[in-house]
Amino acid sequence: MIGYIINSNDLAQTLKRNLTLFQTLNVAYDSAIINAGKEAVRLIKQRVQQRGESAEGTKLVTGSRTPIGAYGQRQGRARQARGLQTRYQDLTFTGEMMRDFNLVSLRNKLLEVGFQDSGQADKMEEVEALHGVDIMTVSDEEEEAAVLKLEEGVIGILNKMFA
Repeated sequence: MIGYIINSNDLAQTLKRNLTLFQTLNVAYDSAIINAGKEAVRLIKQRVQQRGESAEGTKLVTGSRTPIGAYGQRQGRARQARGLQTRYQDLTFTGEMMRDFNLVSLRNKLLEVGFQDSGQADKMEEVEALHGVDIMTVSDEEEEAAVLKLEEGVIGILNKMFA
């Protein structure tokens, strides 16, 4: 008969080391998910504020027959009075809504991005209904970039742990 002698102290140390490694990987993975989420938020804000586009890539424009740039008369005049651009709808008048759009929660490895203030969320819901498109939803390209950021984070974690 072939047998093995297991030193219980060595086994306990190995289990402890593996548990620590698993906990470290778990925390690092959460950090990588958060970084990927931050990238998605940055890209969504950039698309809206710098190009005035929906998640599908369509330009946000007014339905007004007499627009001022991409805005209706009332909003176009208000923007001009504040020295704001009117070439495209950037959904930024005071900046409050865009500042509120961010990471909301991380639960069970699922990251939620959105508005923390329900008033800002309601305002965006009205804007999306008016335009008939999703605006603050991640586009396919933005999702790919966020996933790439997550993959880079995971690879970085693994490189550090097994280097």
